[in-house]
Amino acid sequence: MRIPHTIRLGTGLAAMVGAMAAVVACGGGESPSETKNPTPAEVTLALTLTTPNAGDGGLLFTVTGPSILAVTVRSGLEMTQRTTTDNGLTTSTVLVRGDLTTGPIGSITIRGADARAAYTTNVQQVAAGTSGGYAQRADLTEYRVATGQ
Repeated sequence: MRIPHTIRLGTGLAAMVGAMAAVVACGGGESPSETKNPTPAEVTLALTLTTPNAGDGGLLFTVTGPSILAVTVRSGLEMTQRTTTDNGLTTSTVLVRGDLTTGPIGSITIRGADARAAYTTNVQQVAAGTSGGYAQRADLTEYRVATGQ
């Protein structure tokens, strides 16, 4: 009588091992909807200017944060930039020239893994346009350059 009992135990163990192997081979029961989206290699964030004046012609500002790969300006504007990196933070100093009004002025391209990091901007100088004789604006308190998607 012990022989049939041993055979049944061995058969049950083999069936259990076979079932576990099938579950592992099928990926543990995960469906495609459960897989996470990969992080994109690069992300673009908009640069938006807020200005209290009509007719600004030049803007000098900085944008600082991790992994800034590129800065671009919208069509109709000209740009010169200098980029430095220190302690893992990239600072781009950007000079934009053209007809500046409140709204999008360009974008920054960053590494996708850093898309939720904090990016800070600082308006350093603003100049009036042609109608203002290209004079430097004295009060910059209402000027902002913001980053966002």
